[in-house]
Amino acid sequence: MDLFLEDDYKNAIRARLKDRATTRKPLTLKKVSEKIAIQYTYLSKALNDEKTHLSEDHLFAITRVLDLLPEEADYLMLLRSHAVASNLERKADLKLKLERIRKARKLRASMQEFNAMQVQLEMAYLLDPLCLLTNIALHLDEYFHHPKKLCVALGVSPGKLRAVLRNLEQLGFVELGAGEFEVRKMLKSRFHYNTDHPLMRVHQSLLKQYASSQLLKTAETDKHAFMATFTADEATFEKIKQEFQGFLGKVEKLAGQSKAKGMYQLSFDLFRWL
Repeated sequence: MDLFLEDDYKNAIRARLKDRATTRKPLTLKKVSEKIAIQYTYLSKALNDEKTHLSEDHLFAITRVLDLLPEEADYLMLLRSHAVASNLERKADLKLKLERIRKARKLRASMQEFNAMQVQLEMAYLLDPLCLLTNIALHLDEYFHHPKKLCVALGVSPGKLRAVLRNLEQLGFVELGAGEFEVRKMLKSRFHYNTDHPLMRVHQSLLKQYASSQLLKTAETDKHAFMATFTADEATFEKIKQEFQGFLGKVEKLAGQSKAKGMYQLSFDLFRWL
């Protein structure tokens, strides 16, 4: 249970005791009174009589017995201060502080929920190569105006394509229209996540497997495949890596200057076997 939903420290204590009874070894008021060295009758009265309050020391001891987090304990202490305050100005000030804490907690919970949903969407995108391929293909006029053609082009069912399009919309890549396969606008020109994303390596591996399958089905005239295993020294290996980076820079420049008429795949692996 969330203590920050409570506006009375006594109710919060009772609620936490009730919650403990269902999740852990039950803790009775009598046991609590023994642990904090207070008479059981007084503790019971303090929690049930509006005019009787626990001392700060006793409440602090109870927060320890209940294993409250530091921010939960502070919140209960603040609730008690508000309950016993006799100065109206101070009481109002304490009320504002309590409201700010509740709003901050609510905002944090909303952000956590949003982040969890964002992670799920990113997982769906990065763990399914069709999401990336569809995203890039929609930058081609033919498929932007007629997205359903991707069912044949990529070998996917209409239902799968609809799911991919919804995912792209939720991630902010596209704006969908009212039609079943209507794309109104492409919102991002960036398709890929950074290499520091925790799922990027898995994504690359899955995409590589998907690309290898496509390569087998591609006509010889529409592909160029090369693989070499060779011996060299460390210095040569470093020079080859530099040459590769230079080559990638040239490819990026050429692709950036080109019109979007087709979708291509370039894969390059350079690594040390032994």
